[in-house]
Amino acid sequence: MIGLILGLSLRFFVFAITTAGAIIANATSLSQLFPQAGEPQPATGQLLAMAAVAAALALDLPLRLVAFLALSYEAFPPGQLPRVAHMAKWAADHADFAFSLAFQLALPFVLAALLYNIALGVMNRTMPQLMVTFIGAPLLALGGLALLALTSTLLLTVWLEAFHHFLGAPGMTMP
Repeated sequence: MIGLILGLSLRFFVFAITTAGAIIANATSLSQLFPQAGEPQPATGQLLAMAAVAAALALDLPLRLVAFLALSYEAFPPGQLPRVAHMAKWAADHADFAFSLAFQLALPFVLAALLYNIALGVMNRTMPQLMVTFIGAPLLALGGLALLALTSTLLLTVWLEAFHHFLGAPGMTMP
């Protein structure tokens, strides 16, 4: 049961970066850039997830995972059954942290898209004969890609710091 919870909490970090990519894709009109069979996954989410895993592997992830497993024995001693209420709260805290991390990573894109759409709404009210959609949608996608190119390093740095913090203290609740 402890291994399941530890594995799930590690998986929450991948969910966080993928969810951030999905939020970014929805905010910048890049949701279905490349249609796929099966469950659709935004290309932005796949890009960020692959980059995050590659960056984690480049920064000695295997050694950190071995240390994480050693620390997990201190946090959850073997031979003792964990309290279900404690484990449920711990898992819920990690899920909550994953979603808040995802939204924090996507926040610049959400704010930029909100401001841009408000500006398009004002433009549409002042010049109703102008087809704002034909101008606005391509510029929103281009601006989203440009913002992604500018901020992807920062997004990955923030994600890696949170991930390394968790790997250093597996038994602690998330901030």
